[in-house]
Amino acid sequence: MQGIPLSDIRIKDLVFNRLDGEPIRTGCGVYIFKNFERTYYVGNCVARNFVERIPAHFDIRPVG
Repeated sequence: MQGIPLSDIRIKDLVFNRLDGEPIRTGCGVYIFKNFERTYYVGNCVARNFVERIPAHFDIRPVG
């Protein structure tokens, strides 16, 4: 499956499955940050949902 550029991600992309439009179950899934040539990070959601987990990677506060 083709990814979505980070600059184009919307909340709906983190909440609903792109294939069938069904809601993504909370705390279930894997995400990958990459460009065309290199994978930078692979993570999973276990205790938090994507809406909470993905933005946490970009929190620049010391407690983030």
